[in-house]
Parts: sequence; C-alpha cells; structure tokens
Amino acid sequence: GRQFALTPSIPIGPDYRINPGDKLLVTVWGNVNDTFALDVDERGVVIIPKVGVVEVAGRTLAEAKDIIYQRLAGVFIVDFNIDLTIKEGKLKT
Repeated sequence: GRQFALTPSIPIGPDYRINPGDKLLVTVWGNVNDTFALDVDERGVVIIPKVGVVEVAGRTLAEAKDIIYQRLAGVFIVDFNIDLTIKEGKLKT
C-alpha cells in the first residue's frame, strides 16, 4: 500500500477545534508522569483512565487542556503539568 505522511498540512495551535475522529495525546509530568492516547469518539468525548468521560469536540485545544487538567486534578492530589496535542485526526482544511 501507499505510505502517507502523518504531517498535518495545517498548523495545529491552541485555537484548533477538536473534531470526532481526532486522536489526542495527553502528556502528564511533574509528580505524576503518564501519557494518554485518547480517541475522540462520534459523541465528541474522550474517556480518560480514572477520570471518565470528558466532552472535547467543538472545544479548542486550549479549552480542552484546561478541562482535562481540572478533571485530572480531582484524581491526582499532587502538583503536575499537562500538555495536550493532536496526534492525528480528520483535519478540516
């Protein structure tokens, strides 16, 4: 089969709006170190271990990062940081 480059043709910044079908990569570091690869399902939600369902579709990356951080903060009592990126997805041009 043909090989496709996974490099997105459009820049993905904090204002990118998340769509169903996107794959999010959450990196947690600090007193907790973990990585979650999350699929946004057709309902527009991701399921995070120990946290549960988080609605992300239609939100910007920055908004989703804040929400995911707050939800994780309810589980991890210690200080930590997160980064949220789009791993791959159905990029709308």
